[in-house]
Amino acid sequence: MEKQFSISVGPEIKGETPTRRSLISPNKLIDSPSEDVKTLYDVMQFSVKNHGAGKSAMGYRKIEKIIEEEKEVTKIVGGEEIKEKKVWKYFQMSPYIYLSYTEIDEEIRNIGSGLMKLGLQPNSKITVYSTTSANWMLVTHGCFRQSITIVTAYETLGEDGLLHSMNESEVKGMFTNADLLPMAERVAGKASTLKFIIYDGDDSNGVADKFKNNHPEITLLTLDELKQLGKEQVADPIPPKSDDLCCIMYTSGSTGNPKGVLLTHGNLVAAIAGINEILIKHIRPEDSLSVEAFPATLSAIGSRSALVNMPLTSDSFIECNRPSSPRVSYAVTIVILCLKHPVINHKKRFNTFKIHIK
Repeated sequence: MEKQFSISVGPEIKGETPTRRSLISPNKLIDSPSEDVKTLYDVMQFSVKNHGAGKSAMGYRKIEKIIEEEKEVTKIVGGEEIKEKKVWKYFQMSPYIYLSYTEIDEEIRNIGSGLMKLGLQPNSKITVYSTTSANWMLVTHGCFRQSITIVTAYETLGEDGLLHSMNESEVKGMFTNADLLPMAERVAGKASTLKFIIYDGDDSNGVADKFKNNHPEITLLTLDELKQLGKEQVADPIPPKSDDLCCIMYTSGSTGNPKGVLLTHGNLVAAIAGINEILIKHIRPEDSLSVEAFPATLSAIGSRSALVNMPLTSDSFIECNRPSSPRVSYAVTIVILCLKHPVINHKKRFNTFKIHIK
């Protein structure tokens, strides 16, 4: 007989495939890795409390130099071989820069406080239109600290898709990168509820000045300026509840306008709990994970884990609560909670996803 790794649970429903549960936890649905962890805000606080300044939580590298090289490539067009010149870019990266849990907590506090200073309130929404990076994760956790919902948009959505996601979800702000500012500038005047845009990176092309001239009604500031706002006027955290909306994740929209997937804090914590249960036996205190450009990452850095983005459906892992939205099955998130020595390595500008356990 073929070995089974899951069992069917619950009543049979005509026209639907059965719900299955992992044999790791056949008798109950695990929806939390710990009694005091119900939201992504709790995940971070749990981690800070248990690890503090003593352990690295996140590592990232900076681009020190971009090297361009022109090469001749051969393409087949209409059955004919055509040669053309193409410029390849290579990135010279810095050594990894590591942040401890205590340092991350301070960054998150300043970002969350800065967002409150700009006028956001619990349940306000902010678009995260950015390449995956350490700052991506810090900004999202700054939002979670104040019960602010993030709205994630792929860089590939295009102008119409991005604008649709912003107007449909009625976002008040946007976080983006300097090299994506031209797109942000194009949609800014058409997003009716947009009040501010925050960006990181080097605006070497002077797009920020153009933006301020064209859109004086919208506040434009750097991420460092936002952190300084929060540092000058620290806001008390406003912890979310498990049922609160954590993220609206917009899909690619291959069959029409992009669709928003509604994810609660409880959805994501349940995913974390499932992966934690699966991997906890295989991970040692000295292990680290290397995460290379995972898209749409709803980041939670766990008590004994580092967070990664993984495809997830309501019945894939041990413990996903049955989602309130059927679309939750699209790349739900992130997950390896509770690695005893988590380090997330962000290698920006790569499109592969790998986990290295040494």
